[in-house]
Amino acid sequence: MAHCGSNQLVCELRQRFWIPKDKALSKKTVRNCVTCKKFNSAPFSYPDMGPLPKERVTQAPLFSHTGVDYMDPTVLLTSGEDEKRYVALYTRLVTRLVHLEVAADLSAKSFLLTFKRFIARRGVP
Repeated sequence: MAHCGSNQLVCELRQRFWIPKDKALSKKTVRNCVTCKKFNSAPFSYPDMGPLPKERVTQAPLFSHTGVDYMDPTVLLTSGEDEKRYVALYTRLVTRLVHLEVAADLSAKSFLLTFKRFIARRGVP
């Protein structure tokens, strides 16, 4: 009788015992059983996806629609001294292609240097 359906549970119980309202009791028992809930649960279904933005579906040159973000600092050990370096993350919005550039700090000057290197390698977005 271990973790069976409610109908099988009723049949097994009726062979040995007489229980009033046994069908309702067996349904309630199976419904409240944690193991049966896990075993009989429906698989996860992903929600319906909304429409994609125009920039994601139209054909365009590489990195024409670009997002930029900074990652947490990475600590480098150079000549016995710890140095923090940041990573500028340039992402192409259409295909999620990633381009990484190292920045010395979080200043605007450092960002502009990474942006110039990005433009030199990938072209103007």
